Amino acid sequence: MEVSIIQMILVVLFSCFFIWDYVNPSIFVCCQKVICGYAVGLILGDPLVGLQIGGTLELMSLGVVAFGGASVPEYPLGAILGTIVAIMAGKGAEYGLMVALPISLIAIQADVMVRTANIFFVRQAQKAAEKLQMKKCYTWLCNAYTLSFLKYALPVIALFIIGPERMTAFTNAIPEWLIGGFRVAGGLLPVVGIAILMRFMNAKNDLAYLLFGFALVSFLNVPMIGIAIFGVGLGLLEYKRENEKMAYQTNNDHAVLQVGGDEDEL
Repeated sequence: MEVSIIQMILVVLFSCFFIWDYVNPSIFVCCQKVICGYAVGLILGDPLVGLQIGGTLELMSLGVVAFGGASVPEYPLGAILGTIVAIMAGKGAEYGLMVALPISLIAIQADVMVRTANIFFVRQAQKAAEKLQMKKCYTWLCNAYTLSFLKYALPVIALFIIGPERMTAFTNAIPEWLIGGFRVAGGLLPVVGIAILMRFMNAKNDLAYLLFGFALVSFLNVPMIGIAIFGVGLGLLEYKRENEKMAYQTNNDHAVLQVGGDEDEL
């Protein structure tokens, strides 16, 4: 499929806008992989392929969060590049995932370099803040966006220049042992991420819910949408139960005060 210059520019601009939204409060939720794939697919004229690639990477990245500044696979970049390759080559979502997965894992090193280089901008901003030069401090912090923009914009521009065939040839030329190592690391990261989430969730008190969800997935083969519906239902029941418990306690406290009367009456 031929891609016009306007479409290329729009995809590059979306990549930059994604980074801006990612490092800010994520007002537009563009940092989600499924949104990245769908948006790029919409620009290039095939949102279904983009949704399939982005949704697949979204499931793979569940629980994987860059806690404490840690670098994780660049699945959003993989969703963008994989969607471009799939649509330009016209070979479907599976073909795009062949590029998306290795690129997401290899791009971890680019994230490490960008984070390391941004230390310079942060130090300069800190020095300006100590001198109460707040405008200069803000300027240094804004300049730190530059490397993050380039981290996404340059691979997208390079892909449009070299074409999907050469990009696929590049990923195929990567040694299998290296890809295998990245694949193992990428497979372990979701487990680590889910373990971290379980620590925040206070899993000891909610162990029954975890066992229930595990049984649904492992033995009944319930899809993720079904699990989500069960989770919402259980959450509503728990919320209702807590409200009724609080109302009961409040009524009891009020009744005790009425029965006890006032000390002046004695």
